[in-house]
Amino acid sequence: MQHRTPDKAQHYIDLLESARCKASWSEVPEIVRKLSKHAPQRKCLQLTAQAEYQAATYTAVAHPRTSDTASKLSQLIPALLSSAQDSSTPQEDAFQAHVCLGWIHWILKEPSLALKRLSPHISDHYGRLETDEATVSSWTKICAMKGTYITGVLQDNVGSTGEALKLYKSILPRVADTILTSSSAPEYRNWAERLLVHCCVLSNKIASLPGGKEHGVQSSGITLAPFRIWASFWESTSQYRSSTQANQSARIDSAAQRQIWRLYYDTLSAILQRGQAYPMASHANPYVAEISSGDAHSSKNSRLQQNIELRRVESIYEGLLLSDIPFPKASETNMEIEHWIDQVMVNWRVVFGPAWRGSDLGSGGKETVTRNVLAEN
Repeated sequence: MQHRTPDKAQHYIDLLESARCKASWSEVPEIVRKLSKHAPQRKCLQLTAQAEYQAATYTAVAHPRTSDTASKLSQLIPALLSSAQDSSTPQEDAFQAHVCLGWIHWILKEPSLALKRLSPHISDHYGRLETDEATVSSWTKICAMKGTYITGVLQDNVGSTGEALKLYKSILPRVADTILTSSSAPEYRNWAERLLVHCCVLSNKIASLPGGKEHGVQSSGITLAPFRIWASFWESTSQYRSSTQANQSARIDSAAQRQIWRLYYDTLSAILQRGQAYPMASHANPYVAEISSGDAHSSKNSRLQQNIELRRVESIYEGLLLSDIPFPKASETNMEIEHWIDQVMVNWRVVFGPAWRGSDLGSGGKETVTRNVLAEN
């Protein structure tokens, strides 16, 4: 009998973990009720899950937002904060509670309070959890992505774009594997996509500032890193984008997704057109750039990969562009399509020029590239 209670408690903790990751919020109240019976000492966990349920309900598209429901969210804060600050609360439970508090303040349009709850805890606290705990739960990893995303948005909103990007890039290497291997859980896809989209936008924004792309090879590698993770995430979640249910619940619309591919293509085009050294992607971690050495073999491999990456991104962006926007008639104009055509042509002139050899472009060389460009345009 002495071992039954811990087993039951762990059973309901696992059920709660699964329900949160799957965004099965309607199941949470009953699981919490049972957990309160079998694990009363995990008070902070119970309060956080209940608060998450109410916050998720409040933010649901079909749910009408009223001052009364907002007030109910506000009323959750004191008890949750007290529990999170209790020294007897497990570290992971406290971390999840702080992220939940930041989320609630963000929902209620209280940015300064949201930052107060999040910024001291996100990167450093999550790093300590990874060091101190044998295993960090899936929901804690989701909370890390959620809290990081919200903090970055708030920092960017007050002009601290560089700090936001620094925060994103401190967390992305640690959650990259989670982003790419846990795509079946709706909450993973939701917060991973938000985080990656905003990181890519900020990365491009910083690089587009005067002198932003003129800091050599490492700058290019850092700029490309979030786009490469985005591309891997896109591929790993392709089956979910095609489902009606996924499309209805998508938090990032198709126009925003297309924008990321456009920025990715623009970034690759800038590296090519400015003659910057191309940072090859590491197979072990797309967040790490492998810089080719000056020998002929490395340079050839670098240019082969550069051309492959450029053509792949060009193809994906072209497909999204032409599926979302009807190609303009002779009497019409579309700036996005015209910009894409201009980029394709400038890129073609670079690789067809004297700085590139046919062997740099793989099978078919410059002739194949020319045929592809003419077919696209």
